[in-house]
Amino acid sequence: MRATKAVTKATEAHVGRIQDTEQFLERDLGIPVKLNRAYEVAISAQVLAKPGFRAYDLRGHGGAVMKNRTLRFRVGRCTVPALYRVYWKIRNTGEEAIRAKDIRGRIEADQGNYMRDENTKYRGKHYVECYVVKNGVCAAMAHQVVVIK
Repeated sequence: MRATKAVTKATEAHVGRIQDTEQFLERDLGIPVKLNRAYEVAISAQVLAKPGFRAYDLRGHGGAVMKNRTLRFRVGRCTVPALYRVYWKIRNTGEEAIRAKDIRGRIEADQGNYMRDENTKYRGKHYVECYVVKNGVCAAMAHQVVVIK
């Protein structure tokens, strides 16, 4: 959570009058966060292939990817017992996103496939978070930094 708060504060300092759409589970969705140390979730992040470029694991490249690529995030290892819901937050930060007035951070429910595709549009340090909600409480979460070059 510290990394999330640090990026959020840095973005707030630069956003000014631009609408920042970042959401938080408790404040905006009424979902309490009570992380259970017995539960783990991991995000698997793949940069998909495109003509002239191979697919690769994002973590294996320090979270770095070029602009105009497609990323596929999946719920990796998850030790939370079924049944649960998954939510995703895709957070855009950085000067390019600010200039484009496209600061993001909405939390969206997973569509049932425990996967999320995103395009890399803006240079800068961004992140993805995955929340596992069981019985109306966020029991586990994962964070993946994405550095778009």
